[in-house]
Amino acid sequence: MKERTQADLPRLNLRPFFVAAVGLIGGIFLCYRIMASAFRIADAIVFFLFFALLLPPFAWRRALLVLAVFSLAAGLGAGLFSLACGAFSAGAPGGEYTVTGTVERVAVSDGYAEVTLRGLTLDGEKADGKLTATLPGESVRPGDVVTFFADVSRNKGPTEGGNLSDLAANVRYAASPAAYTVVGVSSDLFLCANAALYNVLYGTMERDAAG
Repeated sequence: MKERTQADLPRLNLRPFFVAAVGLIGGIFLCYRIMASAFRIADAIVFFLFFALLLPPFAWRRALLVLAVFSLAAGLGAGLFSLACGAFSAGAPGGEYTVTGTVERVAVSDGYAEVTLRGLTLDGEKADGKLTATLPGESVRPGDVVTFFADVSRNKGPTEGGNLSDLAANVRYAASPAAYTVVGVSSDLFLCANAALYNVLYGTMERDAAG
């Protein structure tokens, strides 16, 4: 049997995926700048340079294909970012609520625990998104279901001066209650394993090393 040479082997063309990825990122970035009323012409220069580097070797039909892929990906990125911002801003307004949620993450420091809660209810009504809270004491663990009464504030979206990390993690609320009560423990296996690991680390290591 005749051996296949390197020239006979099929080649994977990654250029369309690269163009689409840059378009997706570009659409998200430009949508963010426009929604934040901070768009500048300089923001678009990098994408014009990108086309200037890609287009010369191509025939006009290939150039149009590159432009179409980039435009579709940019439109998709802008649309998804706009929808994410709209969803982030939806939900209950800030105010005083009885909050119940499951502890997803814990970080302790100076007698307080910084936690992220998921599966939220506010005054008994289900609420989308997550909440960060500063709880007194250091006894709370991942997987604990906690409840407290506090003044809950809404985190701003990235187009309003908020953090992109809050949008990415869907952390919509923040609170600092004076007290809280553990009313149950989640049956989520991942959270149970996380709590066990947390107990091992903080029970056998120095706090700075465990954190």
